[in-house]
Amino acid sequence: MSISPADHFHTAKTRKPSTTWIASSVLGFICFVLFQIIWPYYVGNDAAAEKIITEQQAIQRAEAFLLQPEIAAFIQPPAKVSTTKRIEAYYHTNDELSGYISRSGTENTYRSWEKKAPYDVYRVLVLEREDKHPLSSSFPYERLTKLDIHMRTGQIVGFQTESNNSPSSQDARIEPNDQWKQSDQILRLFGWSTEQVKRVPLTSEDGSSVYYEVPRAAVGEAKLELQLEWRGHSLVQMLPHWQIPSSYNNLMAQQQSSAERIHNFVYVGMSLLLSIASIIITIIYRRQISFRSRTLILLTIISCSISIAHVWNMTEGYFMVSEHQILPENNLQTAIIVQAIITLIQAGFALYFSLLAGRWMWRQTKFNTIIPSWSDDNFGEHLVQAFWKGIGWTGILLGAQTLIFGIMEKGLNTWVSTEALNSPLNLQAPVWFPLLAWVAAISEEGFFRLFAIGLFHRFIRNVWIASLIPTFVWAAGHVMYPIYPFYSRPVELMIIGMLFVWMMLKHGFWTAVVAHLMFDTVLMAIGFLFGTDWTDILIGAAYILFPLTVVYGIHYLHSNRKQAPITAHQQPPPS
Repeated sequence: MSISPADHFHTAKTRKPSTTWIASSVLGFICFVLFQIIWPYYVGNDAAAEKIITEQQAIQRAEAFLLQPEIAAFIQPPAKVSTTKRIEAYYHTNDELSGYISRSGTENTYRSWEKKAPYDVYRVLVLEREDKHPLSSSFPYERLTKLDIHMRTGQIVGFQTESNNSPSSQDARIEPNDQWKQSDQILRLFGWSTEQVKRVPLTSEDGSSVYYEVPRAAVGEAKLELQLEWRGHSLVQMLPHWQIPSSYNNLMAQQQSSAERIHNFVYVGMSLLLSIASIIITIIYRRQISFRSRTLILLTIISCSISIAHVWNMTEGYFMVSEHQILPENNLQTAIIVQAIITLIQAGFALYFSLLAGRWMWRQTKFNTIIPSWSDDNFGEHLVQAFWKGIGWTGILLGAQTLIFGIMEKGLNTWVSTEALNSPLNLQAPVWFPLLAWVAAISEEGFFRLFAIGLFHRFIRNVWIASLIPTFVWAAGHVMYPIYPFYSRPVELMIIGMLFVWMMLKHGFWTAVVAHLMFDTVLMAIGFLFGTDWTDILIGAAYILFPLTVVYGIHYLHSNRKQAPITAHQQPPPS
């Protein structure tokens, strides 16, 4: 179906949305809430009703556990007493186990063992170091203790410790029977009874490794065992360990390798070439391009500022997930500065050149009013109309995504995994996470839709064919998400992306931006809206309503801008 220029901007404001279109939007939103929120997380899932404890509460549970005399008796004290203790907590997950459970459809079986051997935990780090030496070496502490804590019950489910100290001579060796006796005692301290487990014969001569099988714990082909490590009489490790079938591990290695290749060659490579093309175009046609667009400058500032703030927000999470080894603490500030500079180039200069070049190229086509700006007389009214159209499209997009996921789950046997590194739980300030929806809406619509499609449209007359490659590159940028097979998200986003193209061509650039913004805001803020705390619910509602405030604020300012000269002209001349 072709789209004429008369279909957007000037004549669109006279059209009222059809009843079918409104009903489709409402139905799409209802389907999203029912099948992506309520059904998977609340129906038949008792754990979802339990409130997640905070990181500070996890730290308090860890400190109380370590102070128990029966636990302290099994932990080797640091060799040097002049130490500084530092305690942190972050979200840790066993992504292999969560992915295997999702793929094998064994969620119900896993729930019976989730409280004792979960894949999602808070990992509390207790770092002890000598006061004279900073945390800067490859092993930058005298001792690092890790405690895994259930995120809902607060139960200690795992323990590990690493130390620079060498074992004392009296702790070098103990008898196997004593080792078993101590191990049985440790299991009871972690909530296990000896009736639940079966001893595995010792395989090491010094008895440093002790294993227990849990015969009844079977999730598909995954088996649970408890692993204890000793350094003499001192406990080094007590961890529940799920043995995942090697066939699944091999499958995941292939999936991740394919995803990395597509991400690097298609998304990163093509984005770099498109960024260079935007700079070249603005240089060649610099006499025809207006570089002083307040609208495009403001868009760039909003996107770039949030992106740089997110660099600070997530770097601390990288620091903790690496457990102070990959990124030494004294290099943390340098890493933030370097990443901020890279972000400034990508989300600042490259985006601005793309917006300039994209707007100029579309003005050479029949879609010359596709992106009205502040200088246009009816910009405020158009923005309000674009907002409500975008809201309607948001419901349709959420419903479309729900339908696509349902089809892929049945047809492609899709499965999902968890991820700690990019989890909002590991952000310095998780409350700011939904602001990234503004970055995605501005930068992705501006770069891949406004600029990239405009560029290909200069060489390919059919705008729909011209949109295929930019949309595929944009979809490939999401291939690293923990959704498998690796092509699941690209398939979904090719469909969603073409809907964004339709919106832009039919209703203008701002409708696509608003729809993208609200679509991502709902996905990012839904966790707050369905939280158990009134503060979280208010935060989620604020993020949903904030774009409405911005749009009507701009409309008010723009209306006053137009009326000011008229008011001044109507005033009587001074006597």
